[in-house]
Amino acid sequence: MSYKLNELCETANVKQSEKTVLSKLCDRANEKNKYKCWTSIGLLARSIGRSPRTVQRAIKSLELKGYISIEKRYWAAGVYPSNEYTIIVEKLETDLEQYPF
Repeated sequence: MSYKLNELCETANVKQSEKTVLSKLCDRANEKNKYKCWTSIGLLARSIGRSPRTVQRAIKSLELKGYISIEKRYWAAGVYPSNEYTIIVEKLETDLEQYPF
């Protein structure tokens, strides 16, 4: 993850559980792949010490608030191993302007 993305993530105007999930998503994203990352709910939950349901709620809320977009990834035969998450950098930059440190 780039330092810039990490700094922007810290300024997000969201609840703490959402910020923790967003931070982990940002850890896995970078500019080279257009701020996309793919990880499972279970892996996110284990890495932040929260339940999978808490992570699901945070991800849904982040999507509704415009911080991330979600695209289902699938393999042959309709298997969905994980989602592809895209960090909306413009939204984070807007928060930085509105809520500077």
